[in-house]
Amino acid sequence: CFVPDQVLYRLDSGSRGCFRLQFSQSGRLLAAACADMLMFPLRIYALASGTCVKAFTGHHDLVYDISWSGDDEWLVTASSDNTAKLWQVMHAPAHGTNGNPSENVITLQHTCFVYTAQFHPAAMEREATDSARSQKTEEKTGQGRVVVTGGYDGVVRAWDVGTRRITREATAHRSHINATSFDRLGSRMFTGDGAGVVVVWDTSLQADGKGPKLEALKSISDFHGAPINNICINPGTGRKVLVHCRGGVIYVIDSRFYNGVTKISGFVNQDWPIKSQYSPCGSYIITGSENNKILVFEEDSGTVSHTFQGATLGLVEPVPAVAWHPTIHVLAMCSFGANQ
Repeated sequence: CFVPDQVLYRLDSGSRGCFRLQFSQSGRLLAAACADMLMFPLRIYALASGTCVKAFTGHHDLVYDISWSGDDEWLVTASSDNTAKLWQVMHAPAHGTNGNPSENVITLQHTCFVYTAQFHPAAMEREATDSARSQKTEEKTGQGRVVVTGGYDGVVRAWDVGTRRITREATAHRSHINATSFDRLGSRMFTGDGAGVVVVWDTSLQADGKGPKLEALKSISDFHGAPINNICINPGTGRKVLVHCRGGVIYVIDSRFYNGVTKISGFVNQDWPIKSQYSPCGSYIITGSENNKILVFEEDSGTVSHTFQGATLGLVEPVPAVAWHPTIHVLAMCSFGANQ
């Protein structure tokens, strides 16, 4: 991987900036959770042109997480408006044309703030290869897909998207759940909470049709009680797990033995739920900060490889999210605040 050093686009966001970013699996699209005065729109940009091609409205409070389905047909968002929402991206009307792209949204109602939502990767693969199902029906209902959510009440929930129902729920955290991350096969999931605890789960799909198993395998509390902002599994080897903690520390742990490998610090993150991310090759970790800097660290050594000054990029407020393109040398960064 190479770290780019030239600005490709400056994209419009909301009047209060953007809080979360995520490239699609193919890398053709970039999803941005933006913020206006009363609404929190989800905007989809085409990387080839830098234009907004889809725009969705429906959330009434901050969006804390974005996740694409494996085939890029759907997006799931988690919000402090007590919902997770699924958006049918590929078949929604284009931005600026007739039709309401938000009509077919699926809402997963909760009784608390929702901080994280992720598609189960094995459920998506099974759906994509099942030729016996009607593709048209799948696009409308999301049948066969599974989403896992976590939030303020500390409960992990598995949802059948087709029926909009909870199939399983489990409690192993004593604090609010901020982060979820699956391994490639979906057989294990890592969740992190506000008390600095990571729980490892068996999330293999079960033959009873009720989604993943949701059995807690191990609890890891080696993070000095610092709230965990996000968790990311190394896409290169899959053997290391990034645990980003409040207080400006990123721990890299071994995904097999759960012991610490690297401790990374040197960025400002005391209060905000800032998220970091691996490069596609797994050699670098990129993070934003509260003093509007973006830093790239070498994973093995924890040393700073590159520093971007947000002010020179027009990002003068905290940088809560960054995204690394899955196949080419492109980074996306956002700032949250007035006129960002």
